[in-house]
Amino acid sequence: MTANSVNPFDCLPDELIEYIFFAIIYSPPVEPYNHVNNIASSTFYFSHSLHEPYLRHTYKDLTSLELVCRRFYNLLRSSTFWLQKCHRDHVAIGNEPLAISTGIDFRRLYFSNPFHPDYNLLNLNNSNQDQVNQFWTPNVSREETPVGSDLLYDEFGLVSSCYATSYAWGQYQRDNVQLLRKGEEKLISINPVIEFTVCVAGRWDCSSICNLELCFSNGHEWKYQRSFSNGDCQWHRLIYRYVNYRPNEMPSHVSIILKGKDQRFWAGNYGAKFAQIKLRLALRQENETENQEFEETMLNSHIPHVA
Repeated sequence: MTANSVNPFDCLPDELIEYIFFAIIYSPPVEPYNHVNNIASSTFYFSHSLHEPYLRHTYKDLTSLELVCRRFYNLLRSSTFWLQKCHRDHVAIGNEPLAISTGIDFRRLYFSNPFHPDYNLLNLNNSNQDQVNQFWTPNVSREETPVGSDLLYDEFGLVSSCYATSYAWGQYQRDNVQLLRKGEEKLISINPVIEFTVCVAGRWDCSSICNLELCFSNGHEWKYQRSFSNGDCQWHRLIYRYVNYRPNEMPSHVSIILKGKDQRFWAGNYGAKFAQIKLRLALRQENETENQEFEETMLNSHIPHVA
């Protein structure tokens, strides 16, 4: 090729180059119980822990192409490109209009997404069950399948394990859980919701009680108590959304205490049960300005349908 020749590649439109970049993707296979379908939007998302390594691999390959030429660099630095890449690769965003209006960095969100529905700040540094068990007092028993209560399914359709307390107070305690990972400090400016979720249940044959407490670094607290009578063996999902903190003054960490026991002093683990403990960030919904507390009774007639 002579010095005056035209490189055919230079004649390709940006849309075609972007299409080639969109085709660069590493993704887990779609299998039962590893993804959640959203019927309303005809999309789905994988579990966070499964999907993130694939997204990081894709991101690494794409960003290496930035070094090829100025044109590639500009295309791969475009927020519009990364928003479309999030759509194509099933990256769950949440309130997308708010994310766009507040200038969320979709390039970073692609591989490090704190707004993923399955993201859990309580699991980030605990890679095995022994590390999780250390936060419970010794008199609490882990049940692979709930005993004496209804089955509980997670959003992927799998039966959840749980922790059962005894006749003396059993406790789960996490101190000073950091709410932002390194590199996420800019999220403070969009004032994300801090959402805590836990499922609680009693047994069909023994009354019990549970207490929940969140203590945030800015002094805010949330407390909840619930009693279970004989026969109340259904699971109840509790959700607390902390919204009403001062703008740009998001608390840096939170401490969590969950306590439970039975009310008959029976030997064994007949006390309140806990499962699916989750702490995550979420984008605010439209006009969401007040803290909210929700309780949902989980029905055991079939595996829940996730819409």
